[in-house]
Amino acid sequence: MNSRLLHMLKFVVFLWFFIASLQTSYFFYRFLTRDMHILFLSESKINRVSYSDVYSFTERLKEKYSEQDILSLGTADGRVFFVTRYLLFPTYVYWDSEKRAPEQAIEIEYME
Repeated sequence: MNSRLLHMLKFVVFLWFFIASLQTSYFFYRFLTRDMHILFLSESKINRVSYSDVYSFTERLKEKYSEQDILSLGTADGRVFFVTRYLLFPTYVYWDSEKRAPEQAIEIEYME
């Protein structure tokens, strides 16, 4: 019984290492083929690539409002709210999901 349990444990550990090495190889390959260009970009360009239209929206908010202001973001899209809150960190951003429809969530006239 002990010998059988030991063989099973060895198999599980081997399988674990095998799957971990495959996953590591895949991530290394993906980094070399797809994500390598990110190393040479500035932080703002990385954010622009990652967050696209939400990043340009937050940049305009940063120009218009100070860090001490409290903003109310009217959107039904949770991603827009949480990314905006992350990018505007010291500023308080509150979520008003009732204010606008999802297709109007990121309109620039909202800031006016």
